[in-house]
Amino acid sequence: MSGEEKETILFVDDEENILRSLRRLFHREGYHILLAKSGRKGLELLQEHPVDLVVSDVRMPEMNGVEFLNRVRKMHPEVACMVLSGYAERKAVSRIFSEINIQEMAAKPWDDSELKQTIRDLLNRKETQKDFSPGLYELINSFEALPPLPATYQTVQRALSEAKERSAEVVSEAIGQNPPLAARILQVANSTFFGQRREVETVSRAVFVLGLDFIQNLVLASGTFQQLAVREAPLFNSNALWHHSLSCGFVARHIVRAQQGDRATQEMALFAGTMHDMGKLILARFAADRYATIMRKVRDDARPAFEIERAIFGTDHAEVGGYACELWNLPQRICDAVQFHHQIPSRDSDAYLPSLIYLANALVHLMDADAKSAHPLSPDAQRACDVLDLSSKDIDLLFDEIKSIGP
Repeated sequence: MSGEEKETILFVDDEENILRSLRRLFHREGYHILLAKSGRKGLELLQEHPVDLVVSDVRMPEMNGVEFLNRVRKMHPEVACMVLSGYAERKAVSRIFSEINIQEMAAKPWDDSELKQTIRDLLNRKETQKDFSPGLYELINSFEALPPLPATYQTVQRALSEAKERSAEVVSEAIGQNPPLAARILQVANSTFFGQRREVETVSRAVFVLGLDFIQNLVLASGTFQQLAVREAPLFNSNALWHHSLSCGFVARHIVRAQQGDRATQEMALFAGTMHDMGKLILARFAADRYATIMRKVRDDARPAFEIERAIFGTDHAEVGGYACELWNLPQRICDAVQFHHQIPSRDSDAYLPSLIYLANALVHLMDADAKSAHPLSPDAQRACDVLDLSSKDIDLLFDEIKSIGP
């Protein structure tokens, strides 16, 4: 923020000395500070003042931090949320993240410099959410609470951070305890995109073939699809959406590889492509009746889903997915790629990954339509090619390669 505008932070804790310390620390940083000794008082202040960030303790009398922050997320989805709590809660970090849709967690006692930087980063990240349509928050407010990160993903994260020598074994065991997830991991490992000469038959072999970093991303994407699965929805097929999303990820990864991009960029491309339509799952799950209407209009009017979504919701699945990624504290580049995969951002420095996912999505749709050529490209697809430095000849070669490999 600039000029006289100050960001507002609401601190909620039942200990007076903690609140005084936080006021002293952050008032010097130029923020507007609000203090509440209970969740009830915190909710009152949120009704009376515009707030950018809520930082709450967990263990409080009357209304604990879990209940308080879940109410905040429901009533004020535009507000960033963070937990600041003590040692007893730190031992249950995964439980807290699974019960509260928070963006960050810090420990008491805190390091002043680290806490200031964490909060500065959170508020900077919140600035990017100004690109969201006003209709997004009204829609999110009508939902029950969005689900937290999948439990298996949290298990994998712990294995990678705590059991380094046995991480592959622990990850394989965690995936094996979730048969639908294990089946999808094996499906990916046996894809022709990975060129395995013999069939991958076990989860442990799949972990070896795909690598732990890729497995972590795939567990998040697949676990989220599984968690949000819609069993019965008119004209909506979760399995077909998973296949399309995975294909988009494979194509995005192939484009990066063809341009000799590094492994980290390839993995990010695959992950972003697999997550790009997550908003459709959320809409089909939490706004089923209205989304059924949208699906019928897509079928009858032959118009893109995102155009009809904007007319009905005032937002679209790309923004809903981007919001969910922000809520789950995923890397900002992933959030941007999901949010802008139908509308490449005007900021060129942020445009690479959204352009890549836009183009991959367009090519997969052409493949699904059994198109003989990728041309003529739409103006937005051409802009994506310009951002990616791809010529018309490059696109022809890529399209032929992708069709021959097949996701």
